[in-house]
Amino acid sequence: MKKTLLVSIILFFCVCIADAKEYDSSFGFRVDVPEHWLVLTPNEIKTNPDLFDFENNDFGKIDKNILKQMKNKILNGSVEVYFNQNTSGVEFTDNVNVMKMVGRLPTKGVAVQNQCSNLGTQLSNYFGRHINLYQCGLTVVNNLTALYSEFDGAVEGTRSLQYQIQRSPSVLLIITATCNLTTLDIIRNEFAGIIRTINFK
Repeated sequence: MKKTLLVSIILFFCVCIADAKEYDSSFGFRVDVPEHWLVLTPNEIKTNPDLFDFENNDFGKIDKNILKQMKNKILNGSVEVYFNQNTSGVEFTDNVNVMKMVGRLPTKGVAVQNQCSNLGTQLSNYFGRHINLYQCGLTVVNNLTALYSEFDGAVEGTRSLQYQIQRSPSVLLIITATCNLTTLDIIRNEFAGIIRTINFK
């Protein structure tokens, strides 16, 4: 169930930081987000309903039904999304999405290897095509254990970069960036910068 939900979120948001503004996330952390990233949260949408004017060119050709579903998920507080307004094209919007889920990361070598092997297989099965897993392993984010992985995005021609951070013994914070291959180096650098600034409350 947990793994299916995680894969679903990655697929759903096949949706990063120069002058930065501090953002106070409802998921219990502060982070510096560059000015050219549009942060969509429940409060932001309620305060500025025009942000989800689906005829707005900022959304390019993203499917309007997906945008409506995305809006609902943001409004109910289950997901936060950051859109990179500088690198996005008409066919795809480079993005970061944030969510929480119940889970516990493995901490032993064999268990980590098994989780990484399973992740590649699960993604391939779910997306209906072979998904390459380029990186997968344990790291640390702000003194917390995290699993970093990098893999083909749900949409061909994209790449996903993901941190699963063990926020508490039973809760994971999942932060995923997905971008076009043409902007991968830019987004990888900006995403790493965002992650470095995370400060848990």
